[in-house]
Amino acid sequence: MEIEVIGSAQDAGIPWPGCSCRQCQKGISRKAPAILVHDKNRRILVDCPPDIIKSINLWEINAIILTHAHIGHYGGLFFLGREAYNTHRLPVYCSEKMKKWMVKGNKAYNHLVRRKNIIPIPFIPGELFNIANLKFNPIRVNHRDEDADTIGISINNGKNKFFYMPDLDFWTNRTINEVRDSDIAMIDGTFYSGKAHLSHPPILESMELFKNSNTEIYFTHLNHSNRVADPGSREYREVKRKGFYVAEDGMVLNF
Repeated sequence: MEIEVIGSAQDAGIPWPGCSCRQCQKGISRKAPAILVHDKNRRILVDCPPDIIKSINLWEINAIILTHAHIGHYGGLFFLGREAYNTHRLPVYCSEKMKKWMVKGNKAYNHLVRRKNIIPIPFIPGELFNIANLKFNPIRVNHRDEDADTIGISINNGKNKFFYMPDLDFWTNRTINEVRDSDIAMIDGTFYSGKAHLSHPPILESMELFKNSNTEIYFTHLNHSNRVADPGSREYREVKRKGFYVAEDGMVLNF
């Protein structure tokens, strides 16, 4: 099994659209968040951001898994319609609430379902499902759930366990244990340091929480203001110094 990082920025990527901040003007480039799971001849895309067609050929995807209903995680589904790829019965795994939102709450995505470009396959958080030789376990995550619920996804190939959780509002015993029980985890690193109004746990908090963990931890979903997005920054070096890692576009992790 291989995990390929397609994008490591928050939903709109870096540079942030219309932003003139120092970091966005510096030439840093990171795509919106997604990973591609390779297992033998199967390719499974986890999340489908709007810029996905700049990164991969969607004809080569065997299935898609969606973590939640925020545009940076599902917006690329539009390109599966007849105006672009016009796929046929591509499996899209998602929660029951996400399926209901696509079928009944959003006419544009209903077209994809009605025309059979995609086939939504609902899962239940906490219950395993299989794609090819891999076992997937959707884990309920606390996040802003305006239209559907949010999940992290645990992937097990029978030898190793990988946990992907790009969005999180706060840590719970369940999500903490899921990270600690994994060989590799790629988790929410939206902000480096936090303030009370921010809904994502800052990297500093997460590093303190997992400082004694044996899990290899990567931070992803980096906001354009997050200095960790810049490999030349002091904050980036500090993450590495403390034994953690930063997800990079194009990075491949082998299991």
